[in-house]
Amino acid sequence: MVITCPKCQHTNDAATGKPMETCPQCGVIYARAALAQAQQRQAETVRSRVRAAAPEANAPGFVERVGWYLCLSGAVLAGVELAWTFAKAESAPQQAAGAALALGLAAIPYCFARALQMLMRR
Repeated sequence: MVITCPKCQHTNDAATGKPMETCPQCGVIYARAALAQAQQRQAETVRSRVRAAAPEANAPGFVERVGWYLCLSGAVLAGVELAWTFAKAESAPQQAAGAALALGLAAIPYCFARALQMLMRR
């Protein structure tokens, strides 16, 4: 019986066809390697079918995109506010107040965008 190794492609002319027979070149058990390759092909087929069935399932909708744009603009405003505060503040309490304002400008739109994302899930 002639068996070609699924792992290294070595052709074994002296194969007997026993269930636990190994490849003389790489040592892999033929049956196990063939089973692993079949499972890998099946998993890839399932993945490709899932991708083909719902290509835009994870794409954000209009409302979600608006939320994320608000989040992005909040982050930019927070960065500007933080830089402005540390450049112009005259005392530590002013710096703390500016940092708290910057944190609020970044965190509130983010929480809003995440809430929209969760509410709009299909």
